[in-house]
Amino acid sequence: MAPRRSASGYGFRRVDSSQSDVWVRSFWGAGVFVSYTQVHGRDQPPLRRPPLDPRITLIVEQFTVATNTFTKALTGAERAALLRRPSEHSNSMLWVAGHLTQFRCRLARLLGSGRTVPWETLFATGSHAAPDEAYPPHEEVIALWNDVSAELHGRLSAVSSAELDSPPAIRTPSTDGTLAGALVLLAFHEGYHMGQLGYLRKWLGYSPLYDS
Repeated sequence: MAPRRSASGYGFRRVDSSQSDVWVRSFWGAGVFVSYTQVHGRDQPPLRRPPLDPRITLIVEQFTVATNTFTKALTGAERAALLRRPSEHSNSMLWVAGHLTQFRCRLARLLGSGRTVPWETLFATGSHAAPDEAYPPHEEVIALWNDVSAELHGRLSAVSSAELDSPPAIRTPSTDGTLAGALVLLAFHEGYHMGQLGYLRKWLGYSPLYDS
């Protein structure tokens, strides 16, 4: 059976194994491939994971779109452009990218990760513009984004219905006091800033994120 893509943006790729045939359901277009693995061994039945709560399935899809959009927004942009701001009261693309990456690290911690939140106050909400040299290379931001996005998908895919209905493990805003409500707000937060990346990309003269 040949690998195929589905309309939702998922695909299957085959991973060589001396013990079994492994098919990994992966995200295409973002370089992230952490997801459901089906192992069909010679002497063992297929491994089956319990079905995901429909709520988390939709949330995973939202974060997948954001992962791809982030990557596309920064593609081909140079550091000088990424540091430009439309006005003294606006943020640069690099700030927005760092802010989004920082919040993904916070989200991973909300789901049990032990990773630290990088850059302290540099990309914090309401922070003032710093000198250009204070900002990390955009390659570093992108690398961390890809790393935390891979971890995040794995953690989201392991969230149970009971956990979704429980209060967040870390104090965070939520629409209804539950983890599900917190994830909804965090997904909206990402969408808000993805719109900013799209605007800034066009303002800088780069191609639009999405064709009309």
